[in-house]
Amino acid sequence: MSTSALQGGAPTLRGLHEVCKQTMETREQAASGKRVKAFSDSPADAVSIAAMSSLKRSLQSQLALVEDRISRSQVADGGYAQVESVLLRIRNLQSSAQSASASDTEVAAVQAEIDASVNSLRFIYGSTSYGDHPALEADEAVQAVLDGGASANGDPTETLDALYNVAHRRASLGAQAMEWATQVHTLQAAQSNLTEVHSRIEDVDAAEQVVEATRLKLMSDGSISALRELIDVNSEEAVKLLS
Repeated sequence: MSTSALQGGAPTLRGLHEVCKQTMETREQAASGKRVKAFSDSPADAVSIAAMSSLKRSLQSQLALVEDRISRSQVADGGYAQVESVLLRIRNLQSSAQSASASDTEVAAVQAEIDASVNSLRFIYGSTSYGDHPALEADEAVQAVLDGGASANGDPTETLDALYNVAHRRASLGAQAMEWATQVHTLQAAQSNLTEVHSRIEDVDAAEQVVEATRLKLMSDGSISALRELIDVNSEEAVKLLS
């Protein structure tokens, strides 16, 4: 119902009350920043807001899952980078020990360093984790080095196979990370768009509120002024209108 402070051409106490009530509601709405605070404010909008809130929670869950995968892959890639570096060191040590000029003493020293490197590999695989789960997996070639070690005079192709497999794992992780980064961008864009639409429906239009508050103030001021004039001119008629 359209509120008016005039009834039959004259101001009434009830009309003033309705204007004051609308003024208070407008102020409360502006203070809360919400246009739709309850289902009764706008049932259709309230249903839309509930559906969008549910969708926003779903998007947030998906985003958290993808970001967790990215974090896990970053931990794994860091571990594999260390493994790759140690395997490359073992491969270079083997080449050094198998050179024609290497003495038995030098070969023994190289073997000691290789053994230390293998122990480093075991530590990296055993200590690199994400949460409560191991972050690294050892394929057959790497597992052979972890289980049996590496010999200064051994076949270097075994170490090369392990190196190739680790490099392949890192490449796969990199491809997955790019795919997940695209998913994150898509989900964040969807979240941003949904939040904007949500805000348009639920939040107060500041300009609209200013116009409404001004309109109500003019109505209230005009009605009060009219009542004062009426009281001055005809107090008995004013009493009838206010009763």
